Amino acid sequence: MDMPDRKRAGGSVADVLPRIVGAFVAGAFSVVAFHQLAWGLFYVTGVSPVVPYPIRPVPPFGVPRVVSQMFWGGLWGIVLMSLLRTRRGTRYWLLLFAMGFGFIVPSLVGLFVVPLLKGLPPGASQQTGQPEMIIQLVGTFANLAWGFGTALILRLLPPKFEFRA
Repeated sequence: MDMPDRKRAGGSVADVLPRIVGAFVAGAFSVVAFHQLAWGLFYVTGVSPVVPYPIRPVPPFGVPRVVSQMFWGGLWGIVLMSLLRTRRGTRYWLLLFAMGFGFIVPSLVGLFVVPLLKGLPPGASQQTGQPEMIIQLVGTFANLAWGFGTALILRLLPPKFEFRA
């Protein structure tokens, strides 16, 4: 395979890789700076019993839950970046799109797909295994905060990362 064959619609691999890495870092950092902060606010106000920044190990690798959440936030960040790149408009609308994406897509996956993969019924809380709707509702708002934070961080990345809408 020679170099011209490696060209894709978005540019060469060397052009696309910084955008992917930047989106992953933005999504992962947003988990710590926005998602878990939202959980913390809900926890200290008594709205949710879920403790922020959980360090309990999770299978299959035994990493702290917050590290697992950062990994998945990074992957969702790549998805969000690819969707935001196709949108044009003011920053206001892009942030609203990102917040809506965070509020809906990861929340639905967390509500229906993840519990099934873990052998739990749909809607069951990953923390307790029980269908606690307040935890699921709070989680959607934490995901909204993640979407906002990821879009904001993507906007702050240096030009090398080429995310500009």
